[in-house]
Amino acid sequence: MARKAYAIDPAFIDEHDQALLTESYGLRLENVVALEIARRINSDYQQVYYLRKNKELEVDFVVVERSHVKELIQVTYDFSNPSEKLYKREVEGLTRGSALTHCDNLTLIVMYGETGIIEHDGKKIHVVSAIDWLIKN
Repeated sequence: MARKAYAIDPAFIDEHDQALLTESYGLRLENVVALEIARRINSDYQQVYYLRKNKELEVDFVVVERSHVKELIQVTYDFSNPSEKLYKREVEGLTRGSALTHCDNLTLIVMYGETGIIEHDGKKIHVVSAIDWLIKN
């Protein structure tokens, strides 16, 4: 089973070998989102998982409520001008994850980039600003 680990305090990420590189901003943002999801869920009936199938599919967060997938969430730092590889990883990850889990509540959290709806393979992906998502609720 694939596992991911997150720091309980984002300041600990400074100890990561590449902490000061621009690429680590995505790692930091994903960690912040993980902490916020953990804060928001009710552990009595909700769980959070990571979905990975081979090296072809990855979804950062799968929110499950009473054995049903409630939401799929991807996190990326800069989606303002995504490369084909980034677009495929984030957007296709959500649409393929949707097909596997039968969940249509798809969210892409971005620090930079346009927000709104992306339609891909017949699925609607809600692209939201990380700041707006974090202050919600």
